[in-house]
Amino acid sequence: MLSLAEGEVLAGAACWSCGVPFLVVPVAGPGALARCALDLPVWRELLAAYPTQKVYPVARIDDLHWRVRMFAPGLGVAEDPATGSAAASFAGWLSQRLPQPHDGTLAVRLEQGVEMGRPAELHLEFDRSAGRVTAVRVGGAAVMVAEGTLGVPA
Repeated sequence: MLSLAEGEVLAGAACWSCGVPFLVVPVAGPGALARCALDLPVWRELLAAYPTQKVYPVARIDDLHWRVRMFAPGLGVAEDPATGSAAASFAGWLSQRLPQPHDGTLAVRLEQGVEMGRPAELHLEFDRSAGRVTAVRVGGAAVMVAEGTLGVPA
């Protein structure tokens, strides 16, 4: 589905949600992530009956620094340069893979949009207690690319 060699897709793909579900797919590093290209016929076949069709491949740089991408062609989004809802969902996935015990607040840096020439840095922070995520915060900076006014006839 991601047009990668078998060994470039790592174990642990799973659907996670923080209100909107995403299929988190770990890949074997930023190079593999850069080579990801969604094969639409395979994507349709594999995810037709899955709880989500939004795909979030992730590549570890270190435990608290990841590069990510987000594909949602079913919503008309070939690729998104920064996806806060996916980052929030990623907190649950990542929390399950951190060394135990690791309670408290963790700050994670996410790079997204690099491969599409629109780099973004998302700041993910989440709280854990007894090994469970209890709160998630996502932030970052934004740049206005368009402005407009919508008029509604009376």
